Amino acid sequence: MAGFIKLHRQITEWEWYDDANTFRLFIHCLLEANYTDKQWRGVVIQRGSFITSQSKLANRLKLSVRQVRTSLTKLKMTGELTVKTTADYSIITVKNYEMYQQDDRLTDTLVTGYRQANDSLATTTKEYKEIKNEKNIISLCEKNEKKLDPYINPIKTFFITEYTKVMNKKPFLSNQDCHRLIELAADNPDIRELIPIAIKKLKAIKFEGIDFTPSANWLLKDNNFERVMNGEFEKQKSLREQQMERLLNNATENY
Repeated sequence: MAGFIKLHRQITEWEWYDDANTFRLFIHCLLEANYTDKQWRGVVIQRGSFITSQSKLANRLKLSVRQVRTSLTKLKMTGELTVKTTADYSIITVKNYEMYQQDDRLTDTLVTGYRQANDSLATTTKEYKEIKNEKNIISLCEKNEKKLDPYINPIKTFFITEYTKVMNKKPFLSNQDCHRLIELAADNPDIRELIPIAIKKLKAIKFEGIDFTPSANWLLKDNNFERVMNGEFEKQKSLREQQMERLLNNATENY
């Protein structure tokens, strides 16, 4: 039974199915995971786990290390994987590995768990149909965002709290904004220290001659967070101030 893995068609409704990098990484982990316990350099690598590194995964999947790190963070946050990192390698473990690798050791408990998962998914599908029939405007994307909330809520809640504290108004974060927060958290272990600084810098930004006030959504768009943290907009403002000072000094000298 070691030559294949088992995937249910309902994986197409999985929240990371349309995230190409994350989906590929997860399938790769399923294929690489040990189907039996193995001994490696005095360490037991258990069934459902395997030895790798971010650079090795990046090379194998033709992704950047940052893309791999971001996808791993997403999969850890939603409970698909656990990652134990050492100085030389990482041990990735596929949680609920038995769901994907069927063999004679599949117990009644696992069968029951799988049946419960299917029943739960069927209930969710039924609920969605009922909502759709009632012409509710809640979209499938919004439902997926709600399913993701328990995993991104800590950083999302922290961002909203800090933003409200500084700006005196609560921001609305889209699903895309929340995923951007996940990316930032993956790239910056000290994200909780950076967010308050970025928001304070955001509040100080003034675009002269433009009727535009940067918001939370703007901060989390593209690479604006990094640009704000790097002081890019402060430098622009400082340059204008220096030009004005020179003009005033010249006018005073001429006078």
